[in-house]
Amino acid sequence: MPCLLRQLRKLVPPFAVSVMQSVIAQVALAHRAYMRDGVAATIQEQERMTAALRLHPTWKVVPSKANSLHVGTPDAVDSFNSLLAKGVLVRRQDSHVTLEGCIRVSVGNREANDAFLAAAGLATN
Repeated sequence: MPCLLRQLRKLVPPFAVSVMQSVIAQVALAHRAYMRDGVAATIQEQERMTAALRLHPTWKVVPSKANSLHVGTPDAVDSFNSLLAKGVLVRRQDSHVTLEGCIRVSVGNREANDAFLAAAGLATN
């Protein structure tokens, strides 16, 4: 019986995939051009946000290939609260040992990204 269980475990993915996630993946694969356009737009916005954040006087953006950016700040709590007061929600990352002072910013659509950059005191173009 243990041998059979070992063989059956090979059929289980290393991480849980819900039915909804599976359906979303199937739809994405069926509409590749739409997905490519969305990925291209996200990359363009991520690069634009990174360039703008490099101009911030005290924040340091970490290079990324993801749809989010880690930003080193002098004080993550103060940065989080300041952005929140301006209607922008980011994630604090300062509870992680190597991310003291960091916040994580999701890359969204141009309008949402412009709102973040404006709240951070950076001009948008």
